[in-house]
Amino acid sequence: MKGNQAIALLNKYETAKQENAPLCFKETEIQCMVDKLNAEENFPYAEEILDMAEKMYPDSLYVQRERCLVKLQLDKVEEALAISKRYAYTEDGALNSYYIESLYYLGENEQMENYLDWLTQKRVSYLEDIYSSFLEMLYVEEDDEEMLYYKDLVFELFPRSPQFVELYADLFAQMNDYPLSIAYWKKLLSMKPHEISYWLEIANCYYLDGHHEEAIRAADQSLHLNAGKDKSIECEALQIKAYAYMSMGERKKALKLLDEMMRFCLQFEPFRYRLIRFFLAEGLYKRAYTLMAYCYHQLPIQEMDERFYRLYIHCCLWLDKYDEALNLTEEALFIFPKNRHLKRIQEQLNQNKLSHHCFNDQNYVFSYDKDYDLLLDLDKGDTYLRLGEEEKKRGNYQEALNFFKKALKQNSFNPKTLVSLVCCMTHIEGEEEKKELLTLIQQGMLSTSSNKRFKMPEGCWKSPTHVLNKRIKNDQLIDEFLHKTNYRN
Repeated sequence: MKGNQAIALLNKYETAKQENAPLCFKETEIQCMVDKLNAEENFPYAEEILDMAEKMYPDSLYVQRERCLVKLQLDKVEEALAISKRYAYTEDGALNSYYIESLYYLGENEQMENYLDWLTQKRVSYLEDIYSSFLEMLYVEEDDEEMLYYKDLVFELFPRSPQFVELYADLFAQMNDYPLSIAYWKKLLSMKPHEISYWLEIANCYYLDGHHEEAIRAADQSLHLNAGKDKSIECEALQIKAYAYMSMGERKKALKLLDEMMRFCLQFEPFRYRLIRFFLAEGLYKRAYTLMAYCYHQLPIQEMDERFYRLYIHCCLWLDKYDEALNLTEEALFIFPKNRHLKRIQEQLNQNKLSHHCFNDQNYVFSYDKDYDLLLDLDKGDTYLRLGEEEKKRGNYQEALNFFKKALKQNSFNPKTLVSLVCCMTHIEGEEEKKELLTLIQQGMLSTSSNKRFKMPEGCWKSPTHVLNKRIKNDQLIDEFLHKTNYRN
């Protein structure tokens, strides 16, 4: 109902403008229009309405707050500062927050700190809200140094306020300081012992820190407290357990959980893409295809956006299902006729140039999930390796090398990457680049020899320089290397 009212009011506003008639709106009507425009992120139009309202209600705190907020959204920071400055040292918490925010974005750090000190010493009634807004802004801006500067003060001022503890728990996880993040999540548990989401965060931090058994125990605790009530919690907890089991080498347990979790893919879109990405990263292409085919037949058409089609096509190509991939591409282009990615896929399929290993550039391979906030960052090394192999087959050795170097950076434990680097190196003319590659290969071999998954016999390939001297064939080189290691393709 409010949406219809806002549309009617905006039409009234436009008509009055065109007819050059006097503008007259109640403050509640202005709020109705601005709320709709802000929800649609149409900030320029909201600014126009609010500038008009300011002439009608110059003393309205609501109008001034909204004007300040919209100016900040439009990066008109100096205008926001001019508005909020008039209300500094008053009892309006929102305008004081906007004043601090404006000073921060303009680099007026000393003035900002002095003002925060004044508010703190005066212990204004809205002090907790001020610090909450300020720290959340720093978190969004990824200003870790400034957040850490205020940490001790905040906990001294608000020792039992969970919002600050949670903010710093997130910050330390973002900084990859997982033990400290876990300590903060546990502190939150002392305040709210039955908060399921805290156990889930602890499980995720344990997993990311390599403590897989602890991650499983924490995930089990969240499942126990949840008892099937919140499906999204159950979904995330089972996912962490599956990833932890996979990292521990308990592949059967992991796959059993992953297969069970497919039921969530119709309910939770982000999880659907995470699971597909995990299957692809682990080389489980049949499972990835089965899941996408299941979603394709079960989901309503409006949930199958161009990203969905591109991922489904990707799964088909990994399994050499070219005809199915082409049919899906044509169907997708009927719905999304202007999509350049789909057009490129169709062109390559029609020309029979598209390999099932890749789509010719790494940006496409990962584009299907780039817009999702993934819980875990999975290894891309396998995909870079395959992309490099494709370029090597075409004789594009420099491009292949670039992919192999990326693969080695992602996963230095894969002997196949080392083999591929050596194979390409025989085609590189520059001596400096050869030396650089030899260093990379040596480092990779040292990493490989220390990895439990790949045991390198003593004396195996002490130096790869003999490859350059002997110029042995690539296939022979690969056979020699794989024979001397326990690596299996």
